[in-house]
Amino acid sequence: MSFKFCPKCGKKEGVFIKGFCKECFLQDNQLILFPEKIQFQYCNRCNKVRVQRHWVEFDSINLVDFLKSRIKPKDFEIQDIEVELEEVNEKESNALIEVKGLAEGIPLILKNRIKLEKVPGICDSCMKISSDYFEATIQARFKEKNPAQEEKVFFEFQKLIEEMSKKDPLSRIANKGKTNNGFDLILSSNRAARLSAERIARKYNSKVVRSFSVVGVDKTGKEKRRYTYCVRV
Repeated sequence: MSFKFCPKCGKKEGVFIKGFCKECFLQDNQLILFPEKIQFQYCNRCNKVRVQRHWVEFDSINLVDFLKSRIKPKDFEIQDIEVELEEVNEKESNALIEVKGLAEGIPLILKNRIKLEKVPGICDSCMKISSDYFEATIQARFKEKNPAQEEKVFFEFQKLIEEMSKKDPLSRIANKGKTNNGFDLILSSNRAARLSAERIARKYNSKVVRSFSVVGVDKTGKEKRRYTYCVRV
């Protein structure tokens, strides 16, 4: 009658891999190559982190997918990876990794903790905001002088722009100016200016008159434009 025993610890029962018990085999064999530490640049204004070329929320899918890509198997068939992010403090976090897979056909679950070190910086959006960057102007014009209506329309613009800021960090009113027959809003985001102007125009059965000026060229030679959207209420 044949029986198994672990040549290292003498165990005779349980799961065996390549002739060793599971515990001894895992002690002597590194099936997954985990990085000890990964550095990320983070924005000290909005707390986003930079993953390759993109600034994303700390708990975003992009960051989790990137962490999964840094896990390298060695004689191990990965079936699933789960990542749990744990924020320690402003500058340090941990990624708790659980990898499910097969070694010699034996199902195993391997766990590890990767230290995520945050290096302070500033993201592109916050850099633009801090430098009074703007892309568009909304001109709200009224047929009759009515301060109450002007204030109402301003708050409608403000609400729309704040809603869009959840997806577009540049969706913000950089400045507001008063005119004889309305007001001007300076926006950091051209997209937010266009969409909010179109929605207000539809609400008041009006049209948007668009114009632009060229303020330079980018690195590829493409024109840089600043747009103006005029809405008459």
